[in-house]
Amino acid sequence: MGFDQELELIERDPALRLARARAKAARKISSLLAGMRKEAGLTQADVAGRIGVSQARISQVESGLIDHTPSVDFAFVFAAACNRTIELSAMPLEEGVTPAEPAREAFAAPYKSAS
Repeated sequence: MGFDQELELIERDPALRLARARAKAARKISSLLAGMRKEAGLTQADVAGRIGVSQARISQVESGLIDHTPSVDFAFVFAAACNRTIELSAMPLEEGVTPAEPAREAFAAPYKSAS
C-alpha cells in the first residue's frame, strides 16, 4: 500500500481524524505558551521558577507533543507567570471528525485500568 492510500484510510477513520485534531491542538497550545513566554522576555527557567516546576517540565510543555499537553489549569498558571491570560473559544470540529463513540473510546483509553 502506498503513502496516498494510507493517507486516504486515515482520512476516512473518525478515530484517527480525532487523534489528528488533538495533536494539532497540542501543537497550538504549546506554540501559544512558548510565544507568550518569549514575548514577556522570560526564559524557560524564569517561568519554571515562578510556578514551581522544573525547566524540563516547561520544555516538555513547549514541545508540542500530545503526551506533554498541559491541563487548562497549568496553562492559565503558565500565562499568569508571563503576566498574560488565556481566552478560550469553541469552533466546529474539522469536517469528518466524529465526536461519537470513537471519541469516547479515544478519551477513555488512557484512564481504563488494566483488568
